Amino acid sequence: MPLETLEDYLAEVLPMAIRIDDYIDAPKKNYVGVGGVLAELMHRRSDYCLSAASYHARNFFVPIVMRHVETAEIAGPLYMVSFAFRRYVMPEGTAHTFTPEPLHTEIRGILKRHSYIGVTEAAYYPNWVTTDDGTFSPVVSYHSHVITSGSSRKTLVRDTAEAAGEESLLRGVSAVDIREVKRERLTEKLLYILKPPHKQYTPYWSKTDKVRVQLGLTPKGTVKQSKKAMRTGLLVQMCNVLRDQRLDELIFGNGAFEPLVQTIVQDARGTLDRRLQRESDRRPR
Repeated sequence: MPLETLEDYLAEVLPMAIRIDDYIDAPKKNYVGVGGVLAELMHRRSDYCLSAASYHARNFFVPIVMRHVETAEIAGPLYMVSFAFRRYVMPEGTAHTFTPEPLHTEIRGILKRHSYIGVTEAAYYPNWVTTDDGTFSPVVSYHSHVITSGSSRKTLVRDTAEAAGEESLLRGVSAVDIREVKRERLTEKLLYILKPPHKQYTPYWSKTDKVRVQLGLTPKGTVKQSKKAMRTGLLVQMCNVLRDQRLDELIFGNGAFEPLVQTIVQDARGTLDRRLQRESDRRPR
């Protein structure tokens, strides 16, 4: 179901946060990859941080984003442009070392003439199929969605043409996807790009291409993918992957949206600082 309102978003994400807390609290189920840092993060007042590993933190950060966007003047046609480059697909074991700035810089170069607000997110593929031999391995795909304002489809297609031809997340699928956003669905699309990891994706070949791969032949079609909700253990796994990522660093903007993103980040950080100071003042001395 699409998340049409902020209330929908909070109602979906908060239960995930509670599931993760309960999972970490259960000694017999404690996931071996969850170190002390993540356990501490999830058990303290984690809405006081901006860690992408904390689903509680998203429930703090997303309302701030939505409040500022809803009061901003957004003119012209709206498009959601998604970038999914193969070079940002990382093995699960090293995915925590990802830094978003190179990807953001690349997108700023591609869309330097456009105004947009964007978010980088991580998607988990437990059974990633390679394009050459059909073997499988768990990976994390880092990709970005941006919502542009005031740009036409024609100029977006022109400016992303070179990037669209690069090697994409899925073989045979363009690395860039451009879709119009109706103004009445702007909130829904913003909540979509701000969502935490909660689905796992499985790429697969068509039956014909699967046979060709098994015979050592080059597949003719494209890799497709299915998705399903993550079980709690995988949600915790993604928390571990995102343990070094911050929500205020995964959001980015350009043109008319750049000052808006700066205001969002300053508001979030300032609110956290004031909360932490009040908490400190209440502690016994």
